[in-house]
Amino acid sequence: MATAAGKTKYAYAPSRVYSYSNAALAEALPEYEPARPQRAPRPSAPKAHPGRQTRVNRETKPSVKRKQRLMPKFLSVVAVFAAAAVLIFMIVRYATITAEWANVNALQADIVASERRIAELEVQLEEAADLVAAKETALDAGLNYPAAEQIVGVDGAQGGGN
Repeated sequence: MATAAGKTKYAYAPSRVYSYSNAALAEALPEYEPARPQRAPRPSAPKAHPGRQTRVNRETKPSVKRKQRLMPKFLSVVAVFAAAAVLIFMIVRYATITAEWANVNALQADIVASERRIAELEVQLEEAADLVAAKETALDAGLNYPAAEQIVGVDGAQGGGN
């Protein structure tokens, strides 16, 4: 029976959260805890939560504490760099779009200038294409219509045949 009493003295209370690891030790249930000698209470800061503690407290390692202190700083630096990268990307895209619009506007200006030049050339062509004047100029230069003996057939075809 002594062993049975020893087993029940330290048992997990139903309201306690525990771990199966070696670091989690059983705690005595409140009704089985032996009376402890009372010391003079030390002045300390009040607890954040006045209720019963429901978790097994373990001391965190210094490396874990360091990571816990550095992780928010690291995440904020990464967030700042990500925001900067997004802004730089947007500015570069805006500059590219602006450059392309400048190219489009330059090409449209070239098209308008070419259309004006074509209109000028058509006006000059209409002024120069006076057939009567061209015929008189050719006759003055000694160019006449070809005579029948001047026409030569090639491969049996005459005129503009295929």
